[in-house]
Amino acid sequence: MHAPCVALNLADSKQKNYARVIEKTFAYAQKCKADFVVVHTNEAIEGDKELLRARVIRRLRQVMNLGKRYDVKVLIENVGLRTKNNVLFDLPEYIALFDIFPQAGALLDTGHAHVNGWDIPAVVKALGERLAACHVHDNDGNGDAHLPVGQGDIDWKAYFGAVKKYAPQATQVFEYCCGFNNTKDLEAHIAELKEDYKL
Repeated sequence: MHAPCVALNLADSKQKNYARVIEKTFAYAQKCKADFVVVHTNEAIEGDKELLRARVIRRLRQVMNLGKRYDVKVLIENVGLRTKNNVLFDLPEYIALFDIFPQAGALLDTGHAHVNGWDIPAVVKALGERLAACHVHDNDGNGDAHLPVGQGDIDWKAYFGAVKKYAPQATQVFEYCCGFNNTKDLEAHIAELKEDYKL
C-alpha cells in the first residue's frame, strides 16, 4: 500500500496535518492486513537542504512511531528527480536513513534511481535484506516515464541479477503508466520477463 504523496510533503513546513493523514493510511493498512506502507520523504523542495532533511527525519520519527502503533511495516522510497531539482536524499543520504531507522524497510524505485544516475545493481547490493520492495519501471534517464521494462535503457539483466543475489525477498511491483490495453497482455509481459531473466 502507498501512503498519500504529491499532495503530502514531509519537507514542507506549512503542512501540519501529515501525521493525521498517515495515521488514517496506517489504520486502513492494518484493516486490510497490508504487507507494508510506502512513504515518500519529500515532493517539491525549497530552502536549505540540510534543514529540510532534518525536518523530514523528525517527521519520519513520528511516522515510524505510528507504524509501530498500528503494527504496519513502513518502507521509505527513494524520491526526487535531478531533472526537477527536488532530490533531497541522494544515494548516501538515502542509505543512511536505514541506519537512522533500522525498523524501516527500503523501497527502491528503479525509474527514480535511473534518472538520478544511481548504479542500480550496486544500490540493491548495498540495501540487501533491508530492501523490502521495488517499483519496477523503465525510462531513458531523462524523465520519470513509468515505461514497461525494456522500453527504456535500464540494464535489466544486471538489475534482476542483483535482486536474485542480494535481495530475493524484495517484492517486485510493476509500476507502469502505459503499454498494455488489457490484463492478459500485461500478464504475458510478466511471464516473458520471468522466462528471460530466470525469475
